[in-house]
Amino acid sequence: MAHRDNPEFLSASTIKGDKVVNTAGEDLGKIEELMIDVDDGRIAYAALSFGGFLGMGNKLFAIPWQALKLRLHEHTFLLDIPKETLERAEGFDKDNWPAADREWLSDTYTYYGYQPYWQRRAEEQTEIRGEVGAERLSRESASENPIFLSADSIKGNKVVNRDGNDIGKIDEIMIDLQDGNVAYAAVSHGGILGIGSKLFAIPWKAFSLRIRDNAFILDIPEETFDKAEGFDKSHWPLTRQELSGTFTHYGFEPYWQAAAVGAGVSAGVMGETEAEKMSRMERERKGLVKTDEELKARQERERLEGLKETQEEKISRLEQERMERERQTETERERLSRLEKEQMELENQSRVEKEKLAGLEKELQESIRLEETEKVSRLEKEVNLLQGQEQSRRERLAQLESERARVGKLEETEKERLARLEKERTEAEKRHETEKERLAGLGTGGVMAAKGAETGYAKMARTEGIAGREGPEFLSASTIKGNKVVNTAGEDLGKIEELMIDLDEGRIGYAVLSFGGFLGLGDKLFSIPWNSLSLRVHEHSFVLDVPKETLEKAEGFDKDNWPVTTRESLSQTYNYYGHEPYWQREATERTGLPGEIGSERVSGKDVTAGRESPEFLSAGTIKGDKVINTEGEDLGKIEELMIDLDDGRVGYAVLSFGGFLGMGDKLFAIPWKALSLKVHEHAFVLNIPKDVLKDAEGFDKDRWPLTRDSLFRTYTYYGYQPYWQKRETAEVTGVTGETAESPREREPARMERRAQSESHGQLKTAEEKMAQQDKERIKRMEETETDKEKLERLERERTVAERREKKYQ
Repeated sequence: MAHRDNPEFLSASTIKGDKVVNTAGEDLGKIEELMIDVDDGRIAYAALSFGGFLGMGNKLFAIPWQALKLRLHEHTFLLDIPKETLERAEGFDKDNWPAADREWLSDTYTYYGYQPYWQRRAEEQTEIRGEVGAERLSRESASENPIFLSADSIKGNKVVNRDGNDIGKIDEIMIDLQDGNVAYAAVSHGGILGIGSKLFAIPWKAFSLRIRDNAFILDIPEETFDKAEGFDKSHWPLTRQELSGTFTHYGFEPYWQAAAVGAGVSAGVMGETEAEKMSRMERERKGLVKTDEELKARQERERLEGLKETQEEKISRLEQERMERERQTETERERLSRLEKEQMELENQSRVEKEKLAGLEKELQESIRLEETEKVSRLEKEVNLLQGQEQSRRERLAQLESERARVGKLEETEKERLARLEKERTEAEKRHETEKERLAGLGTGGVMAAKGAETGYAKMARTEGIAGREGPEFLSASTIKGNKVVNTAGEDLGKIEELMIDLDEGRIGYAVLSFGGFLGLGDKLFSIPWNSLSLRVHEHSFVLDVPKETLEKAEGFDKDNWPVTTRESLSQTYNYYGHEPYWQREATERTGLPGEIGSERVSGKDVTAGRESPEFLSAGTIKGDKVINTEGEDLGKIEELMIDLDDGRVGYAVLSFGGFLGMGDKLFAIPWKALSLKVHEHAFVLNIPKDVLKDAEGFDKDRWPLTRDSLFRTYTYYGYQPYWQKRETAEVTGVTGETAESPREREPARMERRAQSESHGQLKTAEEKMAQQDKERIKRMEETETDKEKLERLERERTVAERREKKYQ
């Protein structure tokens, strides 16, 4: 019975190149090509090269398919033709194939003692449909197409429908090993009808050759394709049982069933009249078949070959079973040997333990007999050790005292910062009230003023991170990746291999570090919270302030087997290194915020839990992803992610829009919240209208925004509140309800000290500069825009101003 380990079909590409042996097992050569009868859909002959066998040189020989028998497990074909017959055979040069026709091929079949397949089929059709030989010859001679084509020339030909539309191409031809028929052609349809990358088994009778166009016409209705079931390239139909449903679906009778019907009709010839019998015998004497003795001899030979093949298959199966049993026996022997070896090792360990115990008992007896001087010496060593430990504790105590004094100074500094921030908060509230009054006037024509202005509170939050910084506030993910990591003692631990981005929060979930051979950690990777790392700008390195013993006990992962990280699994990593997960901390900070109730937060969490996309992606994976708008139009791609070194957030994504809306080769800073991932399309959706993007200000590739001050206008333009303002708003207003010693209540002191350091006009200068830039941009827009564009812009600015007002409230 046929199954996947004993298939009924093999591809023409698989058969081509198989070696050919005779009954004595001698290597004759190999199959160079299979020639396909285009009309009948079967192998007309196989072209064999015999190499130097019998002095045949490098010629090719046409061999009927019936003369070849497959030895499946040996990947060879058996050619049972006597040597003397092969020696007298006429071959042809490899570079000069004959213009083959059935008359030429008929002589070849007759020479090797086989009846041509088309003569047998002609007889069957004569009995079934009443078609005489003359009609068949007339129909074949009228065709302009060639009779035979090589399998290689057919493979790759395009396939068109009746209207001439391109459907796909023929990827492979599958051969029925039993009778040499083309079982089916494997067609790939490309993207037509949404079929994708599957292959489809198509009966050969559904094709007709159009030689002028070098294509095959497939006469199957389009709706039939819609319902067709294809197959993957890793699971081809290999038996007639699998293929039967495909023939029925396309409206064709399986060729093997038609052959069975033909055989039944042929058997009916037994009841023919004497005159008909004499006529048939006369046709056979004229060359259609050999004499009865030769026919019987050939039938007997075929029967013996079938029995021989059956015996060979049985022997091969028994041999496989014997080898399988031997493998099982060998496995059992190895297992028994392993168990015996383990038993011996346990016995050796037991003997060693006994010897060790005896040695310890002997040492105990020896220690009892120690002299008094040896006891005194040991006690002196112990006293010296205790004195050293006491000295270490005193030094540690002095260090702690120094640390306490430093902390006391910091507390005094924090008190000063608290007073300064309290003063600054009061001024911010006054400016906020002024801004509210200005926004209230936007509905009557004051929209243009609101566009160019900022609240005092927003300016303070925007410039807060500038004072006292030596380096930039943002660094690209590519710049951070590869930076070395040192400990507090300056020892080189390894380097940062990757940054994993939390897609919901737009911040670094964790950094992936490789420690090399440090502490014997090998070549594993380790997940480290961003809070554990601090940047040394001038050294291009990060300091990891984690004790050695903590790193030694950390669980890493292989470089080739990254874990699928979720917040639940990442929470354990944060807790291990002594940090509270940022999403838990932010959830605590949001508790009690205006307009947000517990049910809304729970609903948002449930949506995230049911997502199909991952929670984290590496910065290297995100970089280069394409960006589309809500209509599915391709805008460009993500060039880089810029990381806020203080917060560990994605400050902004750097997008290149190419020629979209005439934006040229500039880059654009986009807030992370404006992007949403389409995981199955490997793309991000940018939810910003075209007209907003068209008026956006980009930046040159050599002048990137590196501070929050330069990024503030970008967030405001796209209608998003900067993430650092959200934090400052919660901290200044104190909505979280923390205790008096919490960092949030000490924050006003920090704001106060910053206000004092900037009291010489720094904020005022920044405000005037921003206002002047906005006025110039608005003036340029007013000079070029139409009345309709002006109305649309004013309405958009009013909406943005109202949204900003709601956020500030």
